[in-house]
Amino acid sequence: MLVIVASRVMERHPNLSEADVIHAVKNAVASRPRLDARPIAYIGAGPDLAGRLVEWIESPLLDEPDGWYVYHAQTPPTKRMLRELGLIS
Repeated sequence: MLVIVASRVMERHPNLSEADVIHAVKNAVASRPRLDARPIAYIGAGPDLAGRLVEWIESPLLDEPDGWYVYHAQTPPTKRMLRELGLIS
């Protein structure tokens, strides 16, 4: 799986590294498509290298069958994101 992380993610959230985000995506505890998003987007949450839960939003790469472009990530996840993922009620 190829994961490309937008540089603005680390600029906006200096407590996350590219490796943290990639680890979180590849070790997701929850993910799902956002049905109302155009173009298609997926949301998810998973642990970073330090075990912190990271939320992200990604889109599939058109020229890579198993590739993803992460354009948002942060830790800790918001309650809204955790609800959307079904991790809390």
